[in-house]
Amino acid sequence: MDTQQQIDGIASTGRLAYSDLCFGHLPGRLSCQFTDTDVGAAACASGTRRRYLVASLTKPITAMAMVKLAAEGQLCLAEPISTFLPKFKRAALRRTTVRHLLTHTSGFPDMLPNNTELRAAHASLDEFVCQAADIDLDFRTATDCRYSSVGFLLLGAIVEVITGQTLGAFLQKQFFEPLQMNDTWLGMSSEQADKILPTVLPSTLPEWQPDAEDWGWNSQYWRTLGAPWGGMISSASDLGRYAEMVLRRGCDGNGKQLLPESAVVAAVSDQTAALAAQREYVGPHRGWGFGWRREWPSHGASFGDFVSSDTVGHWGATGTMMWMDMKSNRYSVILTTTPYEDSQAIIQRMSNVTATAPV
Repeated sequence: MDTQQQIDGIASTGRLAYSDLCFGHLPGRLSCQFTDTDVGAAACASGTRRRYLVASLTKPITAMAMVKLAAEGQLCLAEPISTFLPKFKRAALRRTTVRHLLTHTSGFPDMLPNNTELRAAHASLDEFVCQAADIDLDFRTATDCRYSSVGFLLLGAIVEVITGQTLGAFLQKQFFEPLQMNDTWLGMSSEQADKILPTVLPSTLPEWQPDAEDWGWNSQYWRTLGAPWGGMISSASDLGRYAEMVLRRGCDGNGKQLLPESAVVAAVSDQTAALAAQREYVGPHRGWGFGWRREWPSHGASFGDFVSSDTVGHWGATGTMMWMDMKSNRYSVILTTTPYEDSQAIIQRMSNVTATAPV
C-alpha cells in the first residue's frame, strides 16, 4: 500500500471532509490530498490548490517575526512589554517581558473574558489589545506555563509598533514572498477577500461556535481580521516551504538567509527549562521554544510516535498540525477542516505515516 492509499484510508476512517499533507526529508518532498466525495465541491477537487484556515499554526509564525526583529537589534526579548505598549505599565505587569509572551509564561489567559462578545461585535485588533490591558493575570508572570493566545495578540501589536506595519504585511515581505508562499495571508482587504476567500475551504464548526455564522471560523470577519494567534490562511505546500526554511536553519531553498542560524536554533530550543527550575515556579515543565511547542512524548497531543525529542511544531483548533524534527531533518504539515477535538487521533495516525514514509 503506497502512502496516498494509507492517507486515504485513515481520512476515510476518520470521516474527514478534506485533508492536505506536505511532508518530507530534506531535500525530498511528498504531498497527499483527500476529499470526501460526498462533500467535495468541484472547485475543491483533489489535485487543485487548496487553502485552509490554519488556526494556531499562526502562533509560531508570529513568534518568528519577533525573533527576526530581535536578531536585527530592534528589541531585546528581555524588555518589558510596557516599553512598546504603554497601556501595560501597571504593577502586575512590571516584570512581564516579550520573552514571557513567546513562551506562554506571562500569566495572560488563553482568551479574553469577552472574546466572544468582541468577535460578535467585529472588534478590531486594537480593541482586543485595549481590553487585554485591563484583565487580571491567571498567575504571576514567570511562575507557571499556561497556553495564552492573548500573549500572541500582544506580540502582533509589538511588531506593529516597532515596524510601523501590520504583522501580516511584515510577514508577507519578510517570509511569505521570499519563500514563495503564494497561498498564505494573515489579514486581507475586502478587495482581496472577494477573490481569495471563495478558494478557502470551509471549516466544520465546533460545538462552542453554535451561533457563529457572522464571527466564527468561516466568517469574512474572522478570515480577514489577521488575528496573530489564529487567523492565518495557508496551504500545506506553503507551510512545507516554511518548515524547510526552519530545518535549513533560516535559509530558503536558494541559500538566502532569512533568519540567522543562531536565532532559529534559539527559537526551537527549550526556553522554559531554566524557568521551571526556579524555586517560585509552580507548574509542570513542558518544553516551549519561542512560539514552537517542543515534543511532549507522554502527552495526548504529541506529534506522533516516531518523531525525536528534538521535534518542534504546533497544533491548530481547526484540525491542523505541523512539525519539524530537527534531528532527522524530516517535517510534516497536515491540514484538515475537522475540529481538533474530532480529528486529533486521525491526524496523529497520519503523522506516523509521514514520519516513516520513504521520501
